[in-house]
Amino acid sequence: MLNTFSRLRVALRLARRDLAAHKIRTVVALLLFALPVSLVVGFVSFTLGYDQALQNSPLNSVGSVSLDSDRGRPSEDPLTQETVSSQNDDLTEAIGDLAHSLSPGVLQRSSMTNGDRSVDLNVITLSDSKDRTGPSIEPGTVLLNDDAAYLLGVDDGDTISVDGTELTVRAGGDYRGSVVSSDDVPVNQWAMDITWYFPADKDAAQSIVDAIRDVDGERINTTSIYDPRYSGSTYFGGDTVIAFFSFLVLGIVLVSAVITPVFAVAARRQRRAMGLLSATGAAPRDLRLIMLAEGLLVGLLGTCLGLILSTGVAAAFFAVTGLNGFHWSWIAAVSVALVALICGVTSALVPAVRAGREDPVQALADGGSERMTGFRWRMLIGLLFLIPGVLLALTSERDTMTLGITLCGIGVVLSSSLIVWLLSRLGNVLPTAGRLAVRDSLRNNHRTIPAVAAIAGATFLATVVLAHPYNVGTESSFRDNVVVMSTTRGGDETSYAPEIEQMSSRLNAESHHPLTEVQDVTSDGSTYNASLHTPPHPAPGLVHTEWATLRVTDGDIFTAYDGADDSAVMQASNALADGKVVVSDPELVDDGEVLIELREYDPYYGYAPDHTGEDPGPADETLRIPAVVIPGLAGTGALDGAALAPDTAESLGLDVSYRGTVFLLDSPVTMFEAAAVATNLWPVVANYFSVDTPAVDGDRALLVSTTIVLSWVLTLGTVLLVVLLAATESRRDMATITAVGAPPGLLRRFAATQAVFIATAGTVVGVVIGILPRFSQTVSTMTSTSFSTGFLTPSQWLALGLTAVVGPVLAWIAGSVIGAVTSRDRSPVRRR
Repeated sequence: MLNTFSRLRVALRLARRDLAAHKIRTVVALLLFALPVSLVVGFVSFTLGYDQALQNSPLNSVGSVSLDSDRGRPSEDPLTQETVSSQNDDLTEAIGDLAHSLSPGVLQRSSMTNGDRSVDLNVITLSDSKDRTGPSIEPGTVLLNDDAAYLLGVDDGDTISVDGTELTVRAGGDYRGSVVSSDDVPVNQWAMDITWYFPADKDAAQSIVDAIRDVDGERINTTSIYDPRYSGSTYFGGDTVIAFFSFLVLGIVLVSAVITPVFAVAARRQRRAMGLLSATGAAPRDLRLIMLAEGLLVGLLGTCLGLILSTGVAAAFFAVTGLNGFHWSWIAAVSVALVALICGVTSALVPAVRAGREDPVQALADGGSERMTGFRWRMLIGLLFLIPGVLLALTSERDTMTLGITLCGIGVVLSSSLIVWLLSRLGNVLPTAGRLAVRDSLRNNHRTIPAVAAIAGATFLATVVLAHPYNVGTESSFRDNVVVMSTTRGGDETSYAPEIEQMSSRLNAESHHPLTEVQDVTSDGSTYNASLHTPPHPAPGLVHTEWATLRVTDGDIFTAYDGADDSAVMQASNALADGKVVVSDPELVDDGEVLIELREYDPYYGYAPDHTGEDPGPADETLRIPAVVIPGLAGTGALDGAALAPDTAESLGLDVSYRGTVFLLDSPVTMFEAAAVATNLWPVVANYFSVDTPAVDGDRALLVSTTIVLSWVLTLGTVLLVVLLAATESRRDMATITAVGAPPGLLRRFAATQAVFIATAGTVVGVVIGILPRFSQTVSTMTSTSFSTGFLTPSQWLALGLTAVVGPVLAWIAGSVIGAVTSRDRSPVRRR
């Protein structure tokens, strides 16, 4: 044991000395570890930090039960505090004193006001349990969720009014709504639902759950029971575990392939030191231990650096998104650190094995390295993964295909030596620069093979993503120069005024127009649903439908719709300005007028057809407004019902609901703009509304562009790393070529060809194997009755073409630049 510890201490000391002696290589290796660690841990910390912000809510991660609200209550009666008391009596009768631990929370719509901002939002008014053990909230405070805080423009410690009561703001409201105490905000006329929340103590809550289930259907009728035992838990099936483990192995193999060239060059540079150690009696395991110690040190230091940087990454995410609740994930940090350390050791594994096999005489003479002169059976190791992976990937079953794709990725990476050997057979037909590049790749396969493996694995993953089928025929009624901002958070256009102005400026929008709809009418303390009168429909209960919407807008918005000609838009604008209603369907017009029917609306049940399917019967009141029929808007999607101007709606006393804003750009939306919009970071940080580009699939554009760029970056980075290391390692050969009179152009072409050899080998194999799952899906759908989108769309062919071509082109440019710089050194002096 003591002897082993001494050997390890010596190995660590020698590894530290080598890392300190070659600072540039050490910095490169540390960054290669630190960057992915910082990004992964930073992003996970950001995500968990956002979730952590909800922990302030007393309703987070607790169980609950809801009773049938219709039991013993006529449908026309509103939900009141008496209903809460009635349910409490039912629960007490059913489960006895256990009901005293339940805290009732009533979900209702309440008016919130902060200065000149006023919005109606969901609120949970929470009462204490009788025995004070259930969830509760301090009176005088309101727990606002992010939506409410944004719409009201408030932070922690500010004061707002909720249904006329002044309350102090605290962050951390429940996702269902903000939370207030029933002592401050009593149940109002907009109450919608009652939920009874369990105590935080899991044992007590479990007793309540068991008791309720024993009497459910007999003494009480429950509509839902949320068991606290499963609060925050996640089920992982066998397929999920297999897929996760497979992807974990693929990630370790791929990252190790990227890092291996660094340690391969380190092993080459330590050959003389290794030879001296071997000649003085060091065992092969000592030499291997030195390289593994170097990998462990780089992995450890790189991981530490990445964890430090991850705090800045997480803080940057919060700063950009404008969210609160910074949190650093220890779980993610430990998990990623373990994976990174494994990658550090596996990256140094192959160079360590080579170091242990080194001939001390040859190492002291600094002779040539081990050259790949012919086929070796170990080259077929990758096929052991690749062949079953291809067979599984060609199946149509999803889980099997996922496992097959993962095995294909591992097989592609492990087949890199076979790939290099097969392509090297072309060396005899290449010009001088090509033959030199192939010879160097074979002789220094310790860095060529992992580089090809890294590029092949990355390109394989990129191809799988790019070739994934998707529907490109997304229909949209908008033109190709339209960007739409939409929201369901509430408020009106003034709540989003700063973002709207910023979007308009960054998008260079020619104009923007609000999307609003008539919602209801409040008169004399009663609420009336406002709906457009439509002609009788054969199917009962479909008289009032969402298809016949009543929109409040200006006429210029119709220019955003494809098919709406200028004359129809101008006619609509003039009619709206005259206080008339605009329709495209003449059947909606009765004697030159449009009828808006008002029916008294129950805030809990809605009006009758919503939940009974019955005919709504005669309207309580009917508004008749002059109408103009514009056939030019029919079939364009611009007007499925009727539209009236904001001034007209206000004069009729109609309440409107804000849905979003339409921006008209001066040019069509590009793929780059659509991808940028899909990030929710441009043109503004979109936390409380969504921004969409109807003519271009922004999510797909973002996925494609990110995948392509990442494959380019990894290809270029790997090529630069390998060619730079080759240029440093092969200075003696370059000096010899220069000394015998070779032109500088040969050295430049040599470096460029070397780069292209590595990039092309990995790219071609990655694309060919990566396209197999899509090929399988295409064949499967073509031989069945299921819908098929074909093999690849033109956009997918273009994306794959860019992935396959641009990578080698970038490699050629990088190699040419490095070769040109290297060829300036004309000195034949050997420098190692």
